[in-house]
Amino acid sequence: RRYGLTVEELVREFGVTKRTVYRDLHLLDQIFPLEKLETAEKTSYRIPETLRVPLPAFDPVSLVLTPAD
Repeated sequence: RRYGLTVEELVREFGVTKRTVYRDLHLLDQIFPLEKLETAEKTSYRIPETLRVPLPAFDPVSLVLTPAD
């Protein structure tokens, strides 16, 4: 998301506690710096543009699933 996610949004999105979100944000920030966007109303976090990788386009209809052995 362009403007990042708040802790509350991450809690709802992943069904975890605030403590888990803060712990995971701290761990992620040690791997690569997260952007912390603060306004008077909220604080949100996001991965910097320079670290984002575009996903290749694909046609889901053309995917072939094979059973595992």
